[in-house]
Amino acid sequence: MTASADVRLAALRRHGEDAVAFQALESGIEWWEDIVPYLPTTRSWIAVGSPLVEAQARPATVQRFCAAARQAGRRPVFMCVEALDAFSGCRSLMVGLQPSLRPSAWRAALRGHTRLREQIRRARAKGVIARVVDATELALGTHLHWCAICQWLGRQDTKHKL
Repeated sequence: MTASADVRLAALRRHGEDAVAFQALESGIEWWEDIVPYLPTTRSWIAVGSPLVEAQARPATVQRFCAAARQAGRRPVFMCVEALDAFSGCRSLMVGLQPSLRPSAWRAALRGHTRLREQIRRARAKGVIARVVDATELALGTHLHWCAICQWLGRQDTKHKL
């Protein structure tokens, strides 16, 4: 890994709070000052989530990124941002919400949703099981780790070089 890649990965681990944060590692994503991953398009710089800095530094970073994009003749866009505190003064458009799970409300959710109960019944009938996975099973280089990556990338192969 290059020094810049190390800095970026460290920033992701420390400050990547949005659900899309690790998509910053995808090909085609560029980085502004190693703190804002973005996809450059013909007309816009589309940032992947919030800037990867301390919360108190985000508003200034947002303003600097926007200024840099405009100076390059591009429109600044932040996609999939979950906390809007750093974006005061910016226009926003809510596209969707992240799902949330409250285990304490699970029984009530099942009682109130016939279709959900039916989906669970069908899964059981097909032999699907759910279990707690120990973190060591998902450690880098393990079979489950590679399966998760392949599934995330949309690949079907399960043969991995470990």
